[in-house]
Amino acid sequence: MRQRVGPIVTKPDHARLSAVYNVDLGAGRIRGVGVSGNAALVPIFEQWIAPLRDLGLTLVTMRPRCAGDCRPFADAGIPTPGVIQDPLEYDTRTHHTNSDTYERLIPEDLRQASVVMATLLYNTAMRDQMLPRLPLPQ
Repeated sequence: MRQRVGPIVTKPDHARLSAVYNVDLGAGRIRGVGVSGNAALVPIFEQWIAPLRDLGLTLVTMRPRCAGDCRPFADAGIPTPGVIQDPLEYDTRTHHTNSDTYERLIPEDLRQASVVMATLLYNTAMRDQMLPRLPLPQ
């Protein structure tokens, strides 16, 4: 990966972006959300996932869940809550292979993920304030 050189310089729209969500870890059910070390996000996401427990979403963790696609946003201090999914065979068989096809998708898991992500996006958009951010690295 390319290394950052020098300080991060934000642009005007940086202040308008509350979070970046990326669901890119396969086709399994979403079981939790990782808030990438941002303790201020834990109670917010615990409240948001409470109504979704019957769908199997039960965990909020401080562990980072930001895959490569959202790393530049995380480096710029923007929250990048990431989902924790059942791994199925994603890392062992299908990831970036010719086996990564629609036939491997599980419709019920996709419906569950759609409800989860719609809920998280809606709650993020409807907040009166931006999601809490970690300080920018120096």
